[in-house]
Amino acid sequence: MPTGLLRSAPAGAAVYACGPPPMLDAVVAELPRSRATALHVERFSPPPVVGGRPFRLVLARSGVTLDVPADRTALDVVREVRPDVAYSCRQGFCGTCRVGDTLICTDRAAGDRLVLDL
Repeated sequence: MPTGLLRSAPAGAAVYACGPPPMLDAVVAELPRSRATALHVERFSPPPVVGGRPFRLVLARSGVTLDVPADRTALDVVREVRPDVAYSCRQGFCGTCRVGDTLICTDRAAGDRLVLDL
């Protein structure tokens, strides 16, 4: 990945970046060496689950309960039983998997259980 991605950023600039993980990693690494002060990143896919805890996911409308392992997203698990659930994050559109105030591609249960209106 080329260096100098933020070389021409003006002082105090806000940088908006979207793209593949290696490019975004390069922008994040270069920000401290630039004059920009804010970074907003949108990924074409959710970041990998790191340090996640397993939880139970209850799909309220269908009455289905699913186990979400520590290393997987709720979206991955839901799509195994509901392949019609909307998502477009892997095509660069964020927010289409939102159920209530939860993005099921990245959000995790705060406790041992999460109930969604699905």
